[in-house]
Amino acid sequence: MANGEIFRTRNIEGLLDTVKLLQKFDKDGLKVMNKEIYQVMKKIQLEARGLMPADPPLTKWGMESKEGDKWARLRYDPRAARMGIKTKIDSQKIQGNRTSRRYNIINSNPAGMVYEWAGRASNGSTSQGEYFIKRLGNTPSSTRGRVIWKAVYDNKEYALREVTNAMNRAVEALNRKRG
Repeated sequence: MANGEIFRTRNIEGLLDTVKLLQKFDKDGLKVMNKEIYQVMKKIQLEARGLMPADPPLTKWGMESKEGDKWARLRYDPRAARMGIKTKIDSQKIQGNRTSRRYNIINSNPAGMVYEWAGRASNGSTSQGEYFIKRLGNTPSSTRGRVIWKAVYDNKEYALREVTNAMNRAVEALNRKRG
């Protein structure tokens, strides 16, 4: 699972059927629908970018690394962490040879990903882990991260409404073409 899957496709009623229908009868309609869904995702992406900390959350996390430092890619650079939040529409294999669409918002920046997910599994079971998580703030649950998931859940109703509207417009356009 990508680290910011907007909603699992099974949670959006009729999306899989709509995608299959459009793939079969109106590929241009599918492109238009995906463009509209992508715009919804972009709004959430921009909100998530705004939630990334402007300064390194831990004192030495943003320090310059020495040349050849194997941990250099994990150095927290606020701009890179913000810009690492990306949207993408992907195919996902479900069962056998059936596929569906997956609409993702991910953080491709290694330090941004650490910020998003650190502490999710252990939830601070050691004193060092507890300190680390406390300093990062917004303790994630076992199923969500700090930034992307917050932006997704804050916009869930908007996103579901807009995705449903995009699906309905695509099906109506298909019916007009075929009708």
